[in-house]
Amino acid sequence: MARFDDPWASRRAALRGHLARARDFARRIETGRVENAADLAGREGLTRARVSQLLRLLKLSPVILADIEDVEGTGPVPTEAELRKLAGTKTPERQEYEYRRLCGAEAAGRPPGAPVRGRPHQRGLQHLFERARRYHALLDAGEYRSLNELGRAEGVTGNRIAQVLRLLQLDPEIIAQVDVRAEDLPPGVTDRRLRQVAKLRTREEQMAAWETLVGKT
Repeated sequence: MARFDDPWASRRAALRGHLARARDFARRIETGRVENAADLAGREGLTRARVSQLLRLLKLSPVILADIEDVEGTGPVPTEAELRKLAGTKTPERQEYEYRRLCGAEAAGRPPGAPVRGRPHQRGLQHLFERARRYHALLDAGEYRSLNELGRAEGVTGNRIAQVLRLLQLDPEIIAQVDVRAEDLPPGVTDRRLRQVAKLRTREEQMAAWETLVGKT
Protein backbone atom coordinates (compact mmCIF):
# COMPACT_ATOMS: atom_id res chain seq x y z
CA MET A 1 0.00 0.00 0.00
CA ALA A 2 1.11 3.58 -0.60
CA ARG A 3 2.64 5.35 2.38
CA PHE A 4 0.24 7.52 4.34
CA ASP A 5 2.78 10.34 4.46
CA ASP A 6 3.08 10.42 0.67
CA PRO A 7 1.65 13.86 -0.27
CA TRP A 8 0.59 12.50 -3.68
CA ALA A 9 -1.26 9.46 -2.29
CA SER A 10 -4.70 11.06 -2.58
CA ARG A 11 -4.09 12.19 -6.14
CA ARG A 12 -2.81 8.76 -7.13
CA ALA A 13 -5.87 7.11 -5.58
CA ALA A 14 -8.19 9.50 -7.42
CA LEU A 15 -6.44 8.85 -10.73
CA ARG A 16 -6.69 5.08 -10.22
CA GLY A 17 -10.41 5.54 -9.65
CA HIS A 18 -10.77 7.58 -12.84
CA LEU A 19 -8.88 4.93 -14.83
CA ALA A 20 -10.97 2.10 -13.38
CA ARG A 21 -14.10 3.96 -14.38
CA ALA A 22 -12.70 4.66 -17.85
CA ARG A 23 -11.91 0.96 -18.37
CA ASP A 24 -15.43 0.05 -17.29
CA PHE A 25 -16.86 2.60 -19.74
CA ALA A 26 -14.69 1.24 -22.57
CA ARG A 27 -15.79 -2.35 -21.87
CA ARG A 28 -19.46 -1.39 -21.84
CA ILE A 29 -19.12 0.39 -25.18
CA GLU A 30 -17.05 -2.40 -26.77
CA THR A 31 -19.43 -5.16 -25.64
CA GLY A 32 -22.52 -3.29 -26.80
CA ARG A 33 -23.99 -2.86 -23.32
CA VAL A 34 -24.48 0.78 -24.29
CA GLU A 35 -24.87 2.18 -27.80
CA ASN A 36 -22.19 4.86 -27.60
CA ALA A 37 -20.58 7.45 -25.37
CA ALA A 38 -23.68 9.65 -25.45
CA ASP A 39 -25.87 6.74 -24.31
CA LEU A 40 -23.38 5.92 -21.57
CA ALA A 41 -23.28 9.54 -20.42
CA GLY A 42 -27.06 9.58 -20.07
CA ARG A 43 -27.08 6.40 -18.02
CA GLU A 44 -24.30 7.64 -15.75
CA GLY A 45 -25.68 11.13 -15.29
CA LEU A 46 -22.60 12.67 -16.87
CA THR A 47 -22.02 14.95 -19.82
CA ARG A 48 -20.73 13.36 -23.00
CA ALA A 49 -17.64 15.57 -22.64
CA ARG A 50 -16.87 14.08 -19.23
CA VAL A 51 -17.20 10.54 -20.56
CA SER A 52 -14.82 11.46 -23.40
CA GLN A 53 -12.38 12.99 -20.93
CA LEU A 54 -12.23 9.78 -18.89
CA LEU A 55 -11.90 7.56 -21.98
CA ARG A 56 -9.11 9.80 -23.21
CA LEU A 57 -6.97 8.74 -20.25
CA LEU A 58 -6.81 5.24 -21.74
CA LYS A 59 -4.76 6.67 -24.63
CA LEU A 60 -1.81 7.13 -22.28
CA SER A 61 1.14 4.83 -22.89
CA PRO A 62 1.18 1.47 -21.04
CA VAL A 63 4.22 2.64 -19.06
CA ILE A 64 2.36 5.67 -17.72
CA LEU A 65 -0.81 3.70 -17.00
CA ALA A 66 1.18 1.08 -15.13
CA ASP A 67 2.82 3.71 -12.93
CA ILE A 68 -0.48 5.40 -12.08
CA GLU A 69 -2.37 2.15 -11.45
CA ASP A 70 0.36 0.65 -9.26
CA VAL A 71 -1.24 0.53 -5.79
CA GLU A 72 2.26 0.38 -4.31
CA GLY A 73 3.34 3.46 -6.23
CA THR A 74 4.44 6.61 -4.45
CA GLY A 75 5.73 10.00 -5.48
CA PRO A 76 4.49 12.81 -7.71
CA VAL A 77 2.02 12.41 -10.54
CA PRO A 78 0.48 15.07 -12.82
CA THR A 79 -3.12 16.23 -12.48
CA GLU A 80 -5.92 14.59 -14.45
CA ALA A 81 -6.16 17.63 -16.72
CA GLU A 82 -2.43 17.43 -17.48
CA LEU A 83 -2.74 13.71 -18.21
CA ARG A 84 -5.61 14.30 -20.63
CA LYS A 85 -3.46 16.77 -22.54
CA LEU A 86 -0.59 14.31 -22.45
CA ALA A 87 -2.83 11.61 -23.94
CA GLY A 88 -3.04 13.70 -27.12
CA THR A 89 0.71 13.38 -27.69
CA LYS A 90 1.37 11.23 -30.73
CA THR A 91 4.06 8.78 -29.66
CA PRO A 92 4.39 6.76 -26.42
CA GLU A 93 8.01 7.87 -26.17
CA ARG A 94 7.04 11.53 -26.22
CA GLN A 95 4.26 10.88 -23.71
CA GLU A 96 6.70 9.21 -21.33
CA TYR A 97 9.24 12.00 -21.71
CA GLU A 98 6.60 14.63 -20.91
CA TYR A 99 5.25 12.50 -18.06
CA ARG A 100 8.67 12.39 -16.43
CA ARG A 101 9.03 16.13 -16.92
CA LEU A 102 5.64 16.83 -15.33
CA CYS A 103 6.41 14.52 -12.41
CA GLY A 104 9.69 16.33 -11.90
CA ALA A 105 7.93 19.70 -11.98
CA GLU A 106 5.46 18.45 -9.37
CA ALA A 107 8.28 17.27 -7.13
CA ALA A 108 10.17 20.55 -7.42
CA GLY A 109 7.24 22.94 -7.57
CA ARG A 110 3.77 23.37 -6.21
CA PRO A 111 2.27 20.90 -3.71
CA PRO A 112 -0.70 18.75 -4.80
CA GLY A 113 -3.92 20.73 -5.02
CA ALA A 114 -2.22 24.13 -5.21
CA PRO A 115 -3.61 26.33 -8.01
CA VAL A 116 -1.56 26.82 -11.14
CA ARG A 117 -0.84 30.51 -11.60
CA GLY A 118 -0.28 31.29 -15.24
CA ARG A 119 1.50 29.24 -17.88
CA PRO A 120 5.24 29.00 -18.35
CA HIS A 121 6.48 31.18 -21.18
CA GLN A 122 7.26 29.25 -24.32
CA ARG A 123 9.46 30.70 -27.02
CA GLY A 124 8.60 30.58 -30.70
CA LEU A 125 5.41 29.36 -32.31
CA GLN A 126 5.86 25.61 -32.63
CA HIS A 127 3.94 24.95 -29.42
CA LEU A 128 0.99 26.91 -30.83
CA PHE A 129 0.90 24.89 -34.03
CA GLU A 130 1.09 21.69 -31.98
CA ARG A 131 -1.85 22.88 -29.89
CA ALA A 132 -3.78 23.95 -33.00
CA ARG A 133 -3.46 20.50 -34.56
CA ARG A 134 -4.46 18.84 -31.31
CA TYR A 135 -7.50 21.12 -30.93
CA HIS A 136 -8.51 20.43 -34.52
CA ALA A 137 -8.21 16.67 -33.99
CA LEU A 138 -10.33 16.79 -30.81
CA LEU A 139 -13.07 18.79 -32.49
CA ASP A 140 -12.95 16.69 -35.65
CA ALA A 141 -13.33 13.51 -33.59
CA GLY A 142 -16.39 14.96 -31.86
CA GLU A 143 -14.85 14.80 -28.38
CA TYR A 144 -16.00 18.37 -27.80
CA ARG A 145 -19.11 19.95 -29.26
CA SER A 146 -17.95 23.57 -29.31
CA LEU A 147 -14.95 25.83 -28.94
CA ASN A 148 -16.21 26.94 -25.53
CA GLU A 149 -16.51 23.35 -24.31
CA LEU A 150 -12.98 22.59 -25.46
CA GLY A 151 -11.79 25.84 -23.92
CA ARG A 152 -13.21 24.90 -20.53
CA ALA A 153 -11.38 21.57 -20.67
CA GLU A 154 -8.13 23.35 -21.63
CA GLY A 155 -8.46 26.15 -19.10
CA VAL A 156 -8.74 28.89 -21.74
CA THR A 157 -11.56 30.78 -23.43
CA GLY A 158 -13.32 29.58 -26.55
CA ASN A 159 -12.03 32.72 -28.24
CA ARG A 160 -8.45 31.67 -27.52
CA ILE A 161 -9.15 28.24 -29.00
CA ALA A 162 -10.41 29.98 -32.16
CA GLN A 163 -7.30 32.17 -32.29
CA VAL A 164 -4.97 29.19 -32.11
CA LEU A 165 -6.97 27.24 -34.69
CA ARG A 166 -6.81 30.20 -37.09
CA LEU A 167 -3.08 29.57 -37.53
CA LEU A 168 -3.95 26.44 -39.49
CA GLN A 169 -5.62 28.63 -42.12
CA LEU A 170 -2.24 29.99 -43.15
CA ASP A 171 -0.86 28.94 -46.51
CA PRO A 172 1.37 25.84 -46.16
CA GLU A 173 4.35 27.81 -47.46
CA ILE A 174 3.97 30.30 -44.62
CA ILE A 175 3.47 27.57 -42.03
CA ALA A 176 6.70 25.94 -43.18
CA GLN A 177 8.55 29.17 -42.36
CA VAL A 178 7.01 29.78 -38.93
CA ASP A 179 6.44 26.28 -37.51
CA VAL A 180 10.14 26.16 -36.69
CA ARG A 181 12.47 26.46 -33.72
CA ALA A 182 12.35 29.82 -31.97
CA GLU A 183 15.84 30.71 -33.15
CA ASP A 184 14.83 30.09 -36.79
CA LEU A 185 11.67 32.23 -36.67
CA PRO A 186 11.87 35.44 -38.76
CA PRO A 187 12.35 38.43 -36.44
CA GLY A 188 9.22 40.27 -35.38
CA VAL A 189 6.77 37.54 -36.39
CA THR A 190 4.15 36.95 -33.69
CA ASP A 191 1.02 34.82 -33.50
CA ARG A 192 -1.11 38.00 -33.43
CA ARG A 193 0.38 39.21 -36.73
CA LEU A 194 0.04 35.76 -38.26
CA ARG A 195 -3.63 35.58 -37.31
CA GLN A 196 -4.17 38.76 -39.30
CA VAL A 197 -2.52 37.14 -42.31
CA ALA A 198 -4.61 33.99 -41.82
CA LYS A 199 -7.83 36.01 -42.11
CA LEU A 200 -7.05 36.70 -45.77
CA ARG A 201 -8.90 34.31 -48.05
CA THR A 202 -6.62 33.73 -51.00
CA ARG A 203 -3.08 32.43 -51.20
CA GLU A 204 -2.02 35.49 -53.16
CA GLU A 205 -3.33 37.85 -50.47
CA GLN A 206 -1.67 35.86 -47.71
CA MET A 207 1.69 35.66 -49.47
CA ALA A 208 1.64 39.40 -50.18
CA ALA A 209 0.84 40.17 -46.54
CA TRP A 210 3.53 37.74 -45.40
CA GLU A 211 6.19 39.35 -47.59
CA THR A 212 5.17 42.78 -46.28
CA LEU A 213 5.34 41.52 -42.70
CA VAL A 214 8.79 40.03 -43.11
CA GLY A 215 9.99 43.01 -45.11
CA LYS A 216 9.04 45.39 -42.30
CA THR A 217 11.05 43.57 -39.69
